[in-house]
Amino acid sequence: MENLNNLIEVLFNCNDTSIDSLIIKSKKLEISKDILIKFNISFDEEKEGIRIDLSRQSIKIYKNKIDCIREFNGNIEQSIIVLDDKISFINLENNTNIFFENLIYSYKIRKLLIEKKFVSYHEEFGKKFILLSETKPKIEISYKGKDLEFYNGRYDLKNIYNKLDTKLEENEYISFFRDNFIQQAENISNFDNRFLNTLKVINIIYEKSNREFELYKSKFSLEEFKSTLEEEKTKYFKTLQDTLSDFFSKINSLPIQFGVYAYLIFKFEKDIIPLFIISSIIIIWSIFSVYTMHYMKLGVEHLNIKFKLIFKKISKKEIFDNASLKLDKDAVDDRVKQINGLIFWYQFVTVLVTIGFICLAIYLIYNSSSTIEI
Repeated sequence: MENLNNLIEVLFNCNDTSIDSLIIKSKKLEISKDILIKFNISFDEEKEGIRIDLSRQSIKIYKNKIDCIREFNGNIEQSIIVLDDKISFINLENNTNIFFENLIYSYKIRKLLIEKKFVSYHEEFGKKFILLSETKPKIEISYKGKDLEFYNGRYDLKNIYNKLDTKLEENEYISFFRDNFIQQAENISNFDNRFLNTLKVINIIYEKSNREFELYKSKFSLEEFKSTLEEEKTKYFKTLQDTLSDFFSKINSLPIQFGVYAYLIFKFEKDIIPLFIISSIIIIWSIFSVYTMHYMKLGVEHLNIKFKLIFKKISKKEIFDNASLKLDKDAVDDRVKQINGLIFWYQFVTVLVTIGFICLAIYLIYNSSSTIEI
């Protein structure tokens, strides 16, 4: 960097007599030929002194910032020098000069927007592009302008470029960014500087686009969540309804079951062994029925817990109607209470009737044994 500063000092103080922006002529440079040779600066020796053609040098040398802006083509492989301001660019990693940052990243952002299909039509010869939107009017954005004020300002273009390089890959984001870009650009009357002046508020455009895009994604995710929730709710209600239907079928079979018990007991009231067998069957079947009901109750409770977890999760989302949620929750609670209540009474009646039949069977067995003894 020190050596490059030496070159800058030599060229800055050479008393250039050329009015051509790409030519330096100086008698004074004759004593600094060794420095020019050291930096591979090609030159011609003429009567008027040393003549340097800036267009064919290994280092990009410009007399002033305007020349640099006008001639810059995005190439940052070569070092850049601006003589009037005594500034230089070596590489992106070590650059701290705001002029070069704005120069390079305004170019890179423009190129990025074209590559990512942000631009609807690009007219390279006219140095402008057209933006089309479904919600905004068509607008032409020119980048002809060489507004020096822009290049000396601070807009954090490097950071925005790095973010946009990733963000523009996301589906639908480009539409939001384009709409907000148009909204800012249409307020700028200076056509030639429309692109540069819009870049001055690129941070605002980026942040606003992000907010709108995140809101859009949340809304899309919400609709998907609601749809899934509705499917789950329908599934749980159907499961509860199936459980209730199965339970009612068991209740309807109870009179027949008890009738069969009574018929068998009285049919074999005088036969001890059949009565023992019938009593054993009654006990085993009753235990099985009570266990089945207990298993059904556990299944209902499991469904109820899962549904409560869903309600707890969605109640935290303010976008849901709490009144509607409460109706659904109350409906599930009522259905669960109804099923649990019926299961309790089914088990109670089954146990009670079973005890009654067993007592009757014992009584008949006792009478039969007494009769045999007599």
